[in-house]
Amino acid sequence: MTDSLSAYQAHDFIRVSIDLLAEGAAWRGGSFTSNTAPLPPQIADAIDHDHLVETARRMLLQGRAFITVISQEGSAPVLEFPPTDANPTDQTTVEIQRVESSFEPKAQPILQHVLPSIELYEKALEQSRVNPAALELVRYSLPAIHSALAISPAMIDQASIGRTPPEILMAGAIQFKSEVDFLRHNIRFGLDQLAEPIGQALGISDLEWNWNHQWLPAGTCKYGHVYQVFRSKGLLLEPIRASELGGIRLAVNSGLLSRATLVDCESSYGL
Repeated sequence: MTDSLSAYQAHDFIRVSIDLLAEGAAWRGGSFTSNTAPLPPQIADAIDHDHLVETARRMLLQGRAFITVISQEGSAPVLEFPPTDANPTDQTTVEIQRVESSFEPKAQPILQHVLPSIELYEKALEQSRVNPAALELVRYSLPAIHSALAISPAMIDQASIGRTPPEILMAGAIQFKSEVDFLRHNIRFGLDQLAEPIGQALGISDLEWNWNHQWLPAGTCKYGHVYQVFRSKGLLLEPIRASELGGIRLAVNSGLLSRATLVDCESSYGL
């Protein structure tokens, strides 16, 4: 029977989509902070980019991830990242759950609702090798899977992306941003829980986790960070970049926006 992990391992488009979401969740990282005491570097930066990506990937595929705080007498505590089938019986093990909304079950993998569609896709794909008519079933099953992954297929199809209208890609980018935002909220909530046993071990009462940068930008440009996440995986959303920067340049040349706005926008795209 198909599950989220086996689907991730078997299908490139699912693997690429999950990895993009995990990369978005880890975007520019974060750290533990305190307003009352200096933190040892091994605590402030204990959860690096790779840890965040792996935590997000496990939450997406298995609904949850675990992090354990190991106290050491005379030195700073150490963090371990056990597999998600670990039993969190120790009070120093924190479970970080994927929670999409108050109406959805907690700790649910992102593909849980569409596993029947994935099974239909796999069966139809197998049949299509001897019966071309089964390709219609392949096409029928894909939209539900792509929708669950919150990434439009147009965004990962580099062969045709240049022919895709920018507004279609921007609509996909909005869906991607929303899914990543939920995931980052889940991760921060879990890491704030983790901060409690770490703070107790260090004698710090106000330890908390903070992202280094805001995921949903407040400025004029809305898609530069999405562009950079996709570019990190070798996917170039050039129609989005050209459209947004082109519109900003036109507004600047018309005197509607300042040149500083253009500079900020170009910077958000890594230019």
